[in-house]
Amino acid sequence: MLPKEDSHSIAVADVDKELLFDVFDVAVNGIIVVDKAHRVVLWNTWMEESTSIHRCNAIDKTLIDLFPEVERQRLHQTITNALEHGASAVLSHAFNTHPLPLYHKLKRDDPIKQVIFVKPISDSNNARYCVIQINDVSAAHRREKTLREIAEQADLGRKAAEEFSKLKSGFISTVSHELRTPLTSIRGSLGLLKANVPGSLPTAAESLVQIADKNTERLLLLINDILDIEKIESGRMDYAFKDLEIQELIEQAVEVNAGYGEHKGVTLHIKACAENIRIYADLDRLMQVMTNLLSNAIKFEPSGGSVDITATCSERHIRVAVSDHGPGIPEEFQRRVFEKFAQADVSDNKNINGTGLGLAISRSIVEKHGGEIGFVTDAARGTTFYFILPLSERE
Repeated sequence: MLPKEDSHSIAVADVDKELLFDVFDVAVNGIIVVDKAHRVVLWNTWMEESTSIHRCNAIDKTLIDLFPEVERQRLHQTITNALEHGASAVLSHAFNTHPLPLYHKLKRDDPIKQVIFVKPISDSNNARYCVIQINDVSAAHRREKTLREIAEQADLGRKAAEEFSKLKSGFISTVSHELRTPLTSIRGSLGLLKANVPGSLPTAAESLVQIADKNTERLLLLINDILDIEKIESGRMDYAFKDLEIQELIEQAVEVNAGYGEHKGVTLHIKACAENIRIYADLDRLMQVMTNLLSNAIKFEPSGGSVDITATCSERHIRVAVSDHGPGIPEEFQRRVFEKFAQADVSDNKNINGTGLGLAISRSIVEKHGGEIGFVTDAARGTTFYFILPLSERE
């Protein structure tokens, strides 16, 4: 059996016949050559190892002699078409998983999953032969199976996540309607008691009412923050953008938070505020950011001190900063400042409390405005939180 010579090949006559057989024997796949009578004329070492049939017992036998079941399979007809009509074909493992009874050398009970290439060739006398190349795709098949299993697990995980999301949304809805409404009513009633509307209360009762009112306020704050986080994560946070002056935002924020500062013995001081500078933003959401930053600063500012607010403008951006003169942020906590439910362990006598959600919400709001938020802290000088927003296009 000799391949045709052409200008791009070495004449087979110039190559040692034994060398050719050695090449076939080191192949990492099965190679069989049959003549027009379907008799085996070449049977390489890979075939010996995977069938336990020595080549001397295979040569001059037909595949049907060796494997009678082949006669009923597509492989037999494919070989016939190659020999009689010169047709090439590929038998994939998807439809022809085990055309030949082949097994791994070390695992005789582990059948080899096969892809078979069938191709006609002719020798120098124009006699037609058929080359049958068998590739072991067991490993690829196992990888495909593993990938399918991973995909199935991922799909199950996705469905579980969707179900959890529905449960979480239901819980959030319950919190909103079943807790916030009665808590608002309770807080209103406590406010009336504090104002002595029903009549003067005993001193001991006044103290209890103040404690109840304070804790009711904390619960409402926590519920509102949880609802905001849920809206942010589900993409349902509403924004109403419009042109507004940065000075208006800062002055309103100071006015809203001045009472809390006075309660803590802290004054709010606008050190510098760029005038007539406009941004395209949602006033209510940025008020939420300012309130979070101001309330945090008030908590950490020593009694009798002041929280400083500055707004400085560059060519394209406005930078709003809120500074306190407190103990600074511990180094080990700094990387978690904007995480949900993150709170630093700061020991002082001011009874610092919070939900641990305000800065996470603030970061989301600022980023939604196309800006960034950050902080600078020093144990000796305090902490400055700032956010930077782009100016309105009109500027």
